[in-house]
Amino acid sequence: MALHREEKLELAQAVFDLAMLFDQRHNLTRYKAGIHNNSGVLALEMADYARARKHFEQALDIRHKDSHLPGQVTAGTNLLLSLFLQKEWETFERLVDRVGRLHARHGSDLLRRYYDWLHRAYALREQSSLSQEQQADLEYLYTSIDDHFIQVFLAQAATNMHWSMPTPIPETPKPGATIDIRPYFSFCDWEQLAKVKNSDIVTLLEQKQHSLSKP
Repeated sequence: MALHREEKLELAQAVFDLAMLFDQRHNLTRYKAGIHNNSGVLALEMADYARARKHFEQALDIRHKDSHLPGQVTAGTNLLLSLFLQKEWETFERLVDRVGRLHARHGSDLLRRYYDWLHRAYALREQSSLSQEQQADLEYLYTSIDDHFIQVFLAQAATNMHWSMPTPIPETPKPGATIDIRPYFSFCDWEQLAKVKNSDIVTLLEQKQHSLSKP
């Protein structure tokens, strides 16, 4: 039985809540930034942009402290997106060049195009409509980003500015993933999780996991 989008988001939230619980109990420092970054992405999917911002700020702070440059690039760019969606222009202005310098030192082509779209869109923020040239420029960057989720978020950012972007590319499920919303669900050790006592989160996870095996 396929899960509805709301059920997937509910399950994803439960997974991240459980990860946070494990981190608090066992001080799993090496995973903390990833937990915050992924929790921020989930908050974006739920249109809770303020919560997303908090998670991305925490992820960026952790990655700055441990000098993990790729993590800084990812969290920093996601943070800019959350600020753009909230139209927090003053904070965006303060961070955009800093994140740009991180990209110059280390960043994938995909993340660079993601950053460039936000940077250029920010420069056009005062315009309620775009010229043909400006629209084409943003669309070129947008369509060159081969990632369903990033395109969905940027399309929403454009809508918030009364602009438009093409329909996002289809979502491609990750091979072997237990749940197609995020590939790392396939690594959950359900038997081990079941040993955790007094956790409503584990009960929820087990219920959702069993539902996947039903015809």
